[in-house]
Amino acid sequence: NPVIFYRTVEQFIGSPDNALLGLNASLNIKKRIQLYGQLMLDEFNLGLFKQDGWWGNKYGIQIGGKYFNAFGIDQLDLMAEYNLVRPYTYSHNKPLDRPLSLSSYTNYNLPLAHPLGANFKEVIGNVKYNGINKLILEGTVALIKTGRNIDTLNYGQDILLNNTTR
Repeated sequence: NPVIFYRTVEQFIGSPDNALLGLNASLNIKKRIQLYGQLMLDEFNLGLFKQDGWWGNKYGIQIGGKYFNAFGIDQLDLMAEYNLVRPYTYSHNKPLDRPLSLSSYTNYNLPLAHPLGANFKEVIGNVKYNGINKLILEGTVALIKTGRNIDTLNYGQDILLNNTTR
């Protein structure tokens, strides 16, 4: 939002909107290595950050790196990435009198940020080789740990659920 402190005014007058704050950074080293990262905050409370079990510290982190022409081999590219999204991130509360006014981070009931929604950690590795004429060899490995909801218990994975049902 380009108007500074406008979100504060919106919340003061009772707006149910949900706002996110993000930071993106990347560093290129000698045209061969790229380091990158993103940080997203959603209803973050720095005073309660050290309380690991507090549900309301909702944030996401991405840290990664790419190595182009790896080990001096032309067209061999490597990538490694770590992603973490805390439970209930991207979800929001909704007024009981307006059940369809959920202001989660979705479009047509699909998560906008990540297909897993929230409450996950993942490590991804990718190798790509494009050194053979018109042939690309690529392999990806992903290790994922999620905290899925069980029956009616809301552990913060489904961002369509009201976060007051935790």
